[in-house]
Amino acid sequence: MKTYLEQFEKEVLIPLFKKEKRTPEPVPLKKGKIHLTEFGNFIESSFDCDQILAFDYYGLFKISKKIIDLHKQNIKTFPCIKIINSPVIHFSSVKKEQIHELAPHLYNKFDDFKNYLVKLRWNK
Repeated sequence: MKTYLEQFEKEVLIPLFKKEKRTPEPVPLKKGKIHLTEFGNFIESSFDCDQILAFDYYGLFKISKKIIDLHKQNIKTFPCIKIINSPVIHFSSVKKEQIHELAPHLYNKFDDFKNYLVKLRWNK
């Protein structure tokens, strides 16, 4: 499932961001308690992208390396910043039609992937 997650982010979520402009929303810069769970370990806290962008997986925010780099550059000037405004793609809002359009080879396994995430997130 880990490789599916990486492919899904690279081939669906990032292109979806480039295709559809998103309104910036508050995104936490620090890891929360959810990052310490099995779900958090699976999703991880960051991804490679040269854009300011975040993914929301059922309340767990995964931020781009660009956000991390900008935060590191400005931490001395603005040490109290804990939240930034960033475009966010919510996992729950991604439609199967969008997956089929952007990455048809990921379409058939999406339901299994989604069920796996729900099971990890809520221990069901």
